Amino acid sequence: MSEAYKSTDDRRATDASPQASTTGSVAGGAFRSVYRPLTDGEKDLVDRVKLKGEEFFALIAEAGGTDPASERTGSASLTLAFRHVEDAVYRTVKHITGPKAA
Repeated sequence: MSEAYKSTDDRRATDASPQASTTGSVAGGAFRSVYRPLTDGEKDLVDRVKLKGEEFFALIAEAGGTDPASERTGSASLTLAFRHVEDAVYRTVKHITGPKAA
């Protein structure tokens, strides 16, 4: 079983990490075969974005009268709201952790 790393752990960017490229693909590709080390500021920002996403999930669950850990959301509209928050957090983190312009 491969070792798991926190999403902001720089060990995920080493050649020994389970996510390191074995295909020789280019860093920053659509599937991020290779990662770059994050700055402390980027790590902090990623953590804060994820925390806000969790807080927003809880607020949406409260609006629906449901448990945020439950698969029941209360309505189709709230299901979409959860998906959009999840996508917003994902895309924000992908932007923060992506390759830096030269």
